[in-house]
Amino acid sequence: MPTCRCGSSAVETDNALGHLVCQSCGEVLEQNAIVSEVTFTEGGGGQASADGFFISKNSARASSKGGPGGVGRLGAANGAVPESREQTIANGHRRIAQIGHQMRMSGRQIEQAQRYFNLAIVQNFTKGRKSNSVAAACLYIICRIEKTSHMLIDFSEHLRMNLYSLGTTFVRLVHTLNIKDIPLVDPMLYIVRFASRLEFEDKAPNVIKDATKLVSRLDRDWIVRGRKPAGICAACLYIAARMNGFTRSVTEIVEIVKICESTLRHRLAEFKQTPSSALSVDDFQNLMLESSQDPPSFLRKKRKLEEEDKAIGEGGLTAVQLAARAAEGKLSEDGDIKGKRFAGRGGYNEFDGEEVDVDPEAEAAADEMQEALKTEEFREIAKIAGINMDAYDEDLSFLDDDLEVNGCLLTEEEVDIKKLFWEAENKDWERAKLATDAANANKPVSKKPRKKREPSSGGSGPAGSAHEAGLNFIASKPSLSKKINYDMIDSLFNEDPSAPDGAGYDSVKTGNYATGSVTGFGLVGYGN
Repeated sequence: MPTCRCGSSAVETDNALGHLVCQSCGEVLEQNAIVSEVTFTEGGGGQASADGFFISKNSARASSKGGPGGVGRLGAANGAVPESREQTIANGHRRIAQIGHQMRMSGRQIEQAQRYFNLAIVQNFTKGRKSNSVAAACLYIICRIEKTSHMLIDFSEHLRMNLYSLGTTFVRLVHTLNIKDIPLVDPMLYIVRFASRLEFEDKAPNVIKDATKLVSRLDRDWIVRGRKPAGICAACLYIAARMNGFTRSVTEIVEIVKICESTLRHRLAEFKQTPSSALSVDDFQNLMLESSQDPPSFLRKKRKLEEEDKAIGEGGLTAVQLAARAAEGKLSEDGDIKGKRFAGRGGYNEFDGEEVDVDPEAEAAADEMQEALKTEEFREIAKIAGINMDAYDEDLSFLDDDLEVNGCLLTEEEVDIKKLFWEAENKDWERAKLATDAANANKPVSKKPRKKREPSSGGSGPAGSAHEAGLNFIASKPSLSKKINYDMIDSLFNEDPSAPDGAGYDSVKTGNYATGSVTGFGLVGYGN
């Protein structure tokens, strides 16, 4: 029993307001207390509804009351509207369950995918994205974690969505939820699935065993890394089928595994470069080579360099390859391969430790520049620019031994190589330019005559007087207005040299203006 600070234990409880009040001093001990009792209110039609609000485990706030007395049966059945988050979660869970059952996933996996969907809702990942893509991404996360035989292309075909857009949604969902324990796809997961569709009958276990061993062999030879697992699985099944006496065509393998023919042929070509491809069927099934092959990308680069070196020895290297090798520093003056050399801007300008003769023109240019820096004119310019030339050494001979400066100067051999490289890269442009020049040389040169500018109708020069300017303006626009008396405008100016100045203006102002006004309507509003 609660006791007041005044020492009285006479406390009254108001269930309607949730207050505890001391009857002795009137102090409110508790306010807005939450009561666990459920009360009901009878409506106008005789139905009973519960009072209060309902808060679900996934809702952010309490839902509104369903009727005049309360939420009734605490749901949408009596009119309560669920919030948007609840609707999104319910629709997402229902869609995940539908897709999971159609893809033959277990109930436990579907529940795990629904939990990831709840996390995506919390991170607002579903905004602006289709619910099907988010649901498929959540299911594929479980497939990757549980290491099932489902592929992303299976979800794409089932939902009729773009594979790359679905893959983008999956990657972004993984980054958003910060999931770091997703393992890489093992091609062995799809061996049994695809082998069952190729109808190997009683020898299916033998084919699966050989294909699994081929996958392990390819993984040891660095062929599995960086490649799609479907292509590895297709190549291993194709070889294992041949090893057990089945002739499955490339087209059949491609249609089942859902890859391109070129992908399968590339994987087969890479396996052909390994030592395991030279073994017989019995040796491969009973032996496992301890050595491993270098990665295919490394072998391709090594093979390319060997072919170029062979072409150099035979003298069959093209101009483009010669220039490229020279730029990489792999050729000396006589075309032999060197260990190290870097020629060009900021590098060493040497051939196998022997210095190259400096171009005389380059020396003359350097001397001329050094003399120009010593002139008074240059010092004045530097002074205006705010550069103190006294702080610099006038003698620039120390630059002669600077490796960076010497590397900027090309030797005659480098100029020739650069010229060959440019001509090889721009030979099409040079041919087109020579053809254009030859065609233009045979054509007579014809110049278009200049069009003489016609003088304006308003006069060839500036007006000498106001009268002339007015006449020129009227002549340039003959149809200025139909309500203007142009004859009267002409009479405003006196062209008679014997008449006194202003005679025309006075005659219009006094007598003629009333009978012959400029507008043609006579004198309006003016007296004599």
